[in-house]
Amino acid sequence: MSDIRQLKRDVRRLLAQLGDGRAEVAGALEAMGVRATPTSVRECAVARYLGVVLGADPRVRSCLVENTRVEVFTAPERTGRHNRPVRVRLPHPVRQFIRAFDRQMYPALIRTELAGAPHPSGTS
Repeated sequence: MSDIRQLKRDVRRLLAQLGDGRAEVAGALEAMGVRATPTSVRECAVARYLGVVLGADPRVRSCLVENTRVEVFTAPERTGRHNRPVRVRLPHPVRQFIRAFDRQMYPALIRTELAGAPHPSGTS
């Protein structure tokens, strides 16, 4: 099996494991500590989840999530594939979750920036 075909299978499996309904998908992402930005193709909850899980895969550079599919950008030196993302159709429960998340129906998953938070170096 080619690297690309296997990558597609891996992504489909990861998405299917999130659950059979939008609430189950939300619960799985919340349990993993995912915090994200609604309406962002690179920073939505599903994109952040896949980014973390696929981030260790040497075949993967990055991914983005649209309403109906995920696009995984590969490392050409690992896959021989240049400028064409691997596209995987999102399962129905994940698509339903994304629509609800974009409407901010899962506030526990929304990343909030703390106003007045201390600077990481310890200085303001």
